[in-house]
Amino acid sequence: MKSLNSEPLSVTAGEISRNFGHWQDRALEAPVIVTHHGRPRVAVVSAGLFFGLTDDGGGGREARERSETALAAVLGAMSEAFVAFDEHLRVAAVNHPFEALAGLGAGQLAGLSCADLFPAPCQALIGEQLLRALKAGEVVEFEANASPDGARRCSMRAFPYPGGAALLLLNRSEERDLRRRFEAAEAFRTATSNLHDLGAARLNVRGAFAELDERFAAMTGFKVEELIDYRLTDVVRPAERHALSAQIESVLRTNAPAVTLATLLVKNGGERSVELSLAPVLEDYAPAGLIAAARAA
Repeated sequence: MKSLNSEPLSVTAGEISRNFGHWQDRALEAPVIVTHHGRPRVAVVSAGLFFGLTDDGGGGREARERSETALAAVLGAMSEAFVAFDEHLRVAAVNHPFEALAGLGAGQLAGLSCADLFPAPCQALIGEQLLRALKAGEVVEFEANASPDGARRCSMRAFPYPGGAALLLLNRSEERDLRRRFEAAEAFRTATSNLHDLGAARLNVRGAFAELDERFAAMTGFKVEELIDYRLTDVVRPAERHALSAQIESVLRTNAPAVTLATLLVKNGGERSVELSLAPVLEDYAPAGLIAAARAA
């Protein structure tokens, strides 16, 4: 078949959903890799390619080898972890992401049961979904813990697979943790919104105001828009600027929060003593700025 010798095609998830018929026809010529945000997610292949062209005549062995190589390439390009089970729900095949998720090599995983792979609280749930895929031919999507301590949460898809059933897993632990941190930050913001003597500002890596709330601006007598892009040290007593700059650099360098006293210069010529709490803001584990919270000292 032509599809055995053709290079895989690539298409976005949005495009294939709009023109599935077109890409279904293209899959007869070559595997179609479906991407999401630029990352390979799933593949659409012809039935002949998927089942390996089992006919022994007409170069069937060579065709099967090419088909197996193509399928292995598709599985290797997937970001999801893949594990195939036989009819007794014992591991028949895995891809590299699943090896990384399980912490074991393909040879060590071969022949293990579903109960050997997953923690006790979720064994029944995962096994039940695999049986539904195996016996009823259903495709089932669900979420479950993939580690005994519940620290690793995965979205899973069970579906029929030649000789048994298969499972796709995508680690959602980091996404869940980010959501929890966001919710905690929102709760903190709500809890502090009624503390009228507390102002907050976000500084960039130069120590300049990237954004700030009305309460922080009010401490200086300036409007919010008047302070954007000015350094925090610009509105601090000159004699204290060097020490505060050093404190900001220390927080950015060590990623450790700090508390310090400072004297803000008020627009009308006055001064206001405040207690500043500085905490780093990290993006991809690197400092991207810091949060400065101020309250009257």
